[in-house]
Amino acid sequence: MTIALYAGTFDPLTLGHVSVVREAVRLFAHVRVLVAVHPEKEPLFSLDERVSIAREVVGAMPTVSCDGTAGMVVDYARAIGATVLVRGLRGAADAAYETRLAQANRELGREILTVMLPAEP
Repeated sequence: MTIALYAGTFDPLTLGHVSVVREAVRLFAHVRVLVAVHPEKEPLFSLDERVSIAREVVGAMPTVSCDGTAGMVVDYARAIGATVLVRGLRGAADAAYETRLAQANRELGREILTVMLPAEP
């Protein structure tokens, strides 16, 4: 069973994020939406509130679960046995940023693949 991890600050979770979750569900046996703390961002909602919102929004999808973390995403992926990190793309600017992030994650966890999925407009 392939577990995919879709991590982000999700402040708040948007329809674009949900479209990425729907696409990931088509590809992977289980998708974990991980609401993460980003040390350089000041979120509108607390971590607990963002996790609660995510659970409410994607809770009806039987192969999706949600959690939150203040730790490293790669460490969390290893802890749950995830072998894929899902990243959403809105356009070319996102692709450049996400490529750099994927390269950094590869340095931290060579065993974890990053897959980029375009969000619906």
